[in-house]
Amino acid sequence: MFFNTAPRSLPLVLLALGLGTNGASAQCVWTHHFADSPPPFGALVNQCITWDPDGAGPAAPNLVIAGFFLEVGGTLANSVARFDPVTQAWSAFGAGHGFEVVGAAAAPNGDLVIGGLDSTQFPLSGPVEVWNGSTWTSLPPMNGQVASVAVLPNGDIVAGGTFTMAGSVSATNIARWDGSSWNPVGTGLGGPGTLVRTLDVRPNGTLVASTLFTPAGGANPTGIAAWDGNSWTAIGNGVTGLVAGVGVSSFHFTQNGDIVASGAFFWPAMGAIRTIARWDGSDWNMLGAGITDQEGPVVAITELPNGDIVAGGSFDTAGGVAAFNIARFDGIAWSAIGASLGSPGTSEQVLSVTTTPDGRLFAGGFFEDPNATNSNVASLDLACLAPPIGQNYCGPAAMNSSGASAEMTATGSDVAGGNPLNLAASNLPTGQFGFFLASQNQGSFTPPGSQGVICIGNPIGRFNRPGEIMNSGANGAFDLDVDTSDIPVSPPVAIQAGETWNFQAWFRDNNPMLTSNFTDGVSVTFQ
Repeated sequence: MFFNTAPRSLPLVLLALGLGTNGASAQCVWTHHFADSPPPFGALVNQCITWDPDGAGPAAPNLVIAGFFLEVGGTLANSVARFDPVTQAWSAFGAGHGFEVVGAAAAPNGDLVIGGLDSTQFPLSGPVEVWNGSTWTSLPPMNGQVASVAVLPNGDIVAGGTFTMAGSVSATNIARWDGSSWNPVGTGLGGPGTLVRTLDVRPNGTLVASTLFTPAGGANPTGIAAWDGNSWTAIGNGVTGLVAGVGVSSFHFTQNGDIVASGAFFWPAMGAIRTIARWDGSDWNMLGAGITDQEGPVVAITELPNGDIVAGGSFDTAGGVAAFNIARFDGIAWSAIGASLGSPGTSEQVLSVTTTPDGRLFAGGFFEDPNATNSNVASLDLACLAPPIGQNYCGPAAMNSSGASAEMTATGSDVAGGNPLNLAASNLPTGQFGFFLASQNQGSFTPPGSQGVICIGNPIGRFNRPGEIMNSGANGAFDLDVDTSDIPVSPPVAIQAGETWNFQAWFRDNNPMLTSNFTDGVSVTFQ
């Protein structure tokens, strides 16, 4: 058997047809929505939250992004925008805002609250504004930055940041709006130089705040404290808590009531610092091997419906595994999510992550898409994060020019009838094109001009139709959503229940001369 991988001229053909990138229809590739501003201004997305425009009404919850940008998805939206999962469209909140929005929170009645920093004012001003469904209402501003906002069960608004005055009221870095005026929250949090970075409300109504740089007022220096209505109480005793003077940059309440926080957690017995930890009600614990301070900071946290933790920040590895700026902890180990967001050794970072009721993971920050274009907001179908299906075989594959053996993964549904199946190839050399292969038969053959072994047999289907030819990009990975009712053998067929299909990926390599290579194979029996 001779396997004709691709003619030498294929790269030129791809360039001519514009097919040298990931297929646009692949839902398991990060979808980039391009929140950007014209030069010379830089754009970033500080917050991604779920917001229900009519509270408990029938309208579908929307995603809200907030930061500093001019447009998103081609729609003008100054610094705050929404994505409707029903219409699949972005829209603005009125005329938007010319200042940087840093904090955002959804109110139970459907209002949206934002806060930030208006650097056009002198002295600097920290605005807080409320959207009631049709207009923005400005509350008296702070005399410094507003970095976080929250809404209490009674509708009161809490704003945190770094300031000494809330409107005309003295308030140290945190204040509460009761519907008519600002009020201090106890004696406040910290002092000069303290930043109240994150605010959130537990299901029982307790307000929790995290601080950076100096400890919460009157509490141990753990960087995170709870307000019981009368005083602040530290969460944790600091024994396995935070490095003094650093604080907590973000936190998330898990489904079981734990708190996952990012900061600089020190374990004396190990002499180690980890940038993410979990509070189980009595102590702080590492998440597996954690993410070390050498790997990079974590600044955003969310939880998947199955309980896995997603961390975002500015790192090249997580728990020792290659993962650029976003990673997943499944209770045992860390892993990358898709092809990650950003490239190693860059200043790119993920600043916010959240899941939406329509089954997506959204990330915002400052990062590029695989074509080196500023993106800053991206989404991924949560179905792509399901456990792998099928069985891998004929591995490890031949080592490629990345110094690793390329690996194949199948996720999605193993139920026949056109259900989505995602094929992913990883550990590839960067910037190389390739495509996936399918067959009901297995085999073992090294084609001429290849350094790898094709381990599927005739007849072979090649996913090299328009939109299916992939590029490994800067992260050395690509994936494709496959319609199992349209497998491109000759003629195309639909996978039937009871059939076993084998999948593999072919890719161009240079090891050291121009050649080609393969991943290992994965075999899936369909129901």
